Amino acid sequence: MKNKKMIRIVIAGVLIIILSISWIHYRYLYPPFTYTNGLINEQQLSFTDFKSPVFIQGIRDEADHTRWFSSYITDERAVRNILNYYNDASALEISNEQRNLAYEQGLARYEIIVRQVEDWRGGGHVANGRVLLQFRFYEEESYFYIDENIHYELNDEFRQVLMKSLSDVEWHQW
Repeated sequence: MKNKKMIRIVIAGVLIIILSISWIHYRYLYPPFTYTNGLINEQQLSFTDFKSPVFIQGIRDEADHTRWFSSYITDERAVRNILNYYNDASALEISNEQRNLAYEQGLARYEIIVRQVEDWRGGGHVANGRVLLQFRFYEEESYFYIDENIHYELNDEFRQVLMKSLSDVEWHQW
């Protein structure tokens, strides 16, 4: 009798764990302990901040001051991939002169916004919600920045992932 009761308890415990893990994967973009180290953790964000759906939008500012907005990157794999590269980026020392040179050369500047979508406005075309992450980079430069004084490495792989994800969605001029 005791063995049957113990087996039932173990099976119930395993089912509870499986259901809990499934619920976390359904409700959040990634499970706990995924980003325990790195840039996301440094910004004091946890898995509970990334409650689904989480979308990414790009903004491109051209040298002639034309502004373009991308449609939302909604593919969870693409969003996770971008977050992985973002999280693993290394801090860099970039001088104001180097950043100003990118601006003076007329390089396009991209702004990436990672947003937890809470509701939709404008007939379902504009996502409203909390901005989780926001960073900028200049086309052809090897760094991105969160604010004017905090820079991180934008390696070739990360750039390719960003540009591929942004090229897969439509762009609209402001």
